[in-house]
Amino acid sequence: ILRILIASLLETVRFKYAEASLKFYQSQGWIDSKAFILCRPPEVQQVVEILSKNESSSIDSSRLHLCYPEPPLYEEETIWTDYLNITVST
Repeated sequence: ILRILIASLLETVRFKYAEASLKFYQSQGWIDSKAFILCRPPEVQQVVEILSKNESSSIDSSRLHLCYPEPPLYEEETIWTDYLNITVST
């Protein structure tokens, strides 16, 4: 039980640190101000939800930009990004 608790706490700290770091970088102009900040590599379902919210809010953007912390995705994992007109960066 202690190992599970430690792993959960470490993941929570990592998640919050990644979020705070990326938002700071965005506020400094190092990341596009219109980019969506994610704390983990994007999953297809998550991107579909972002796209549907983007369409319903009538935000005019030709290409969605997602930014998340390392590690970068492999080419096999990003085939769907071009299909959905998405830019992904770390």
